[in-house]
Amino acid sequence: NSNIYASLNQNLSDCYLYHFNAKIENSVFGTSQRRFGFHFFSDNASLANRGNSYFIYFRNELSTLEFYKVVNDTYTQTNVINNIITTPGQLYDFKVIYNKTTGKIDIYRNNILLGSWTDSSPYTTNGNFISFRTGNCKATIDNIKVYRSRNSSAILTVGAAGTNDIRYQNTDSTTFSAKIFSIVTDLALNISPISEKDINIDWTPSSTIIKVNDGTSATDIDNTNIHTTISANWSKSIDVNSKINHYSYCFGTTPGGTDLIAWTNNGMDTVVTISGINLQNGTTYYCSVKAEDGAGLVSNIAISDGIAIKYMADFYAQDTVVCEGDAVNFINTSVNSSNYLWTFAGGTPSTSASVNPMVIYNTTGNYDVKLYTTGSSGSDSLIKLQYITVNPKAHANFTVSDTIVSLPSANVVFVNTSTNATSYLWNFGDGGASAQNNPWHSYNLSGKYTITLIAYNNSCGNDTLVSDTLIRVSGLGISEINTVNNLTVFPNPSSGNLTISFDLQKSDYVEICIFDKAGRQIVLLSKGKIMQGKFRTEIYTNNIGISSGTYLLGIKEGKKIYYTEIVIL
Repeated sequence: NSNIYASLNQNLSDCYLYHFNAKIENSVFGTSQRRFGFHFFSDNASLANRGNSYFIYFRNELSTLEFYKVVNDTYTQTNVINNIITTPGQLYDFKVIYNKTTGKIDIYRNNILLGSWTDSSPYTTNGNFISFRTGNCKATIDNIKVYRSRNSSAILTVGAAGTNDIRYQNTDSTTFSAKIFSIVTDLALNISPISEKDINIDWTPSSTIIKVNDGTSATDIDNTNIHTTISANWSKSIDVNSKINHYSYCFGTTPGGTDLIAWTNNGMDTVVTISGINLQNGTTYYCSVKAEDGAGLVSNIAISDGIAIKYMADFYAQDTVVCEGDAVNFINTSVNSSNYLWTFAGGTPSTSASVNPMVIYNTTGNYDVKLYTTGSSGSDSLIKLQYITVNPKAHANFTVSDTIVSLPSANVVFVNTSTNATSYLWNFGDGGASAQNNPWHSYNLSGKYTITLIAYNNSCGNDTLVSDTLIRVSGLGISEINTVNNLTVFPNPSSGNLTISFDLQKSDYVEICIFDKAGRQIVLLSKGKIMQGKFRTEIYTNNIGISSGTYLLGIKEGKKIYYTEIVIL
């Protein structure tokens, strides 16, 4: 008498159908009386004969179906059906029907009624177990299902407790947690085919939404000046059992409140924007969100931290980077305001009550702008630090080494004193030009020359300075002494002493100088009155502090200057 049993509440309905597949294996154990049986409506399956119960036996060698009733763990045979052949190794489909109201037991094999027995004093309570037993054989039993009678509709209990009809949830949204099978028998004891239905079970609500943000971005906003539109977005909820079916939202003036927008289905969208509404100044609005899963279970409500409707001072400048002396137009974008007070650091005017003022900035620098606004029930202010950048304009200016020069070495050096410029263009009045910062220019013809300097600034335009007839070039009294007055320099080139000699037509004050190639005097060799006639002097080049190179030796006699080229080694 082997025993395998399971707990089963059989006290819920009047009639039960026990359905299973079973076979006797070919092997023989002990005597040749191979048999297997099924206990039902047992009150104690741990006892040898299962306490108080019914059971049936299929005997192989005797080819019988036997009915038994067990009272106080002692069984009594109540009926025997002969010629029921049970072939070892063959799998059969068994159905056992017990009606505890009538006490009738019907046995079907492969949907054929094999026999029945009716207990005139049937068990009606304490049906708590089912059990299988064998004798002298090995049996295989599979696909056990138990049906109970119902009306046209039935209520099934669901939950993790062992007393419930369905004790498991879906493991995921595509895996059913249970099947419901249904069989119908008619008055002629015929059994219908089995009807079945897959059942989705989910008793766990979706996860609570972690975050609800006011606004449409992932960063929550706390204030707005928009009075006709409100938005919110939220993180996704998770439901492994039956998936999220939809999200619902509402808006109100209190957390969880619905006085602005009632609960509304938002589908699977996690962003909502409501337009065409009238939001009140100084009021904070909250968005509440919940998720509903495929089973109709609703998550906990998640609520935003609220968004306040405020007076908002705001503005922008049409240009924020300008040049000194330029005007800037300010555009007022404040809302819910009727009075304005502007403060402009570095600007003219420095304050204004205009809606959209214009301000002139005359001095370079970076300047703050502040706007203070008031309305019927509130005020606001906004300061934009270092908002306006004023860049300097270019100013062209220069000086010259000489304004009066004489041919043949009419050289002028131009010293650029311009400010805030990045590049330059010079016009020397004789067709010559230069883009250097500090150029020098050599004039070949006598005359008066106008100098033009253009100073360029990439940010703030250009500036032009025109100096009319600034340079005067004279051709008077300039000649080569070595051909006119017998000027000689020996040795030339020289690395030591220089002997200079020339003829003077009359006594006069004379300067002997050395000039560089640009015409700048760099050494005064001698100065004084020289008598008429032959003049000769000796110069020690190592003592006058000039480096090797080519220079001009100049003899100044009154208003005349005479040049000759010398080379110092």
